[in-house]
Amino acid sequence: MSEHPLAIGVDAARLPLDALCDQLVAGPHASMHAAVPRIRSRLAALAAREPEGPATGLQAAFSELATRLLAHLAKVENILFPAVTALVDAERSGRARPALAFPTVVHPIRVLEAEHERLLAALAAVEALRGEPSQAPPDDAWHTVQNDLTAFHADLAAHVHFEAEVLFPRAIELDQRL
Repeated sequence: MSEHPLAIGVDAARLPLDALCDQLVAGPHASMHAAVPRIRSRLAALAAREPEGPATGLQAAFSELATRLLAHLAKVENILFPAVTALVDAERSGRARPALAFPTVVHPIRVLEAEHERLLAALAAVEALRGEPSQAPPDDAWHTVQNDLTAFHADLAAHVHFEAEVLFPRAIELDQRL
């Protein structure tokens, strides 16, 4: 999985907001989009191998998390980021605030923040079923899934933090300036 902009030292406060959105889509979002089917496939293989084993519950919990995450990313990429880009373009060119599908970016951001809470709860459910990596059955398939889930957890937690602490406040500030 890719490193998050905060983890690689990107100065998010200085990077233009539209460029930051592009970087998020190309990096962390693309990484999560790629990880979901890979992890789903690996969990499905484990669950098929042992239908009554621990992978079955973990597969269901991860599927719930993945569904929520993919819907969240779609909203960010198709609703918030185009609005932010339009606001950046207007500010950069000295034009008036563009017409958006909503009065301010605050509303979609509040929806996305609520989704963060649900994503973190779904992630906690996965982690509870996953247990400690050292408790996993000692085979390569389980080891691979554990590694995948560890990286996925870190990326998702960084994503939520980055949006809440950097992206959303900057988008609201920009919207208020116009």
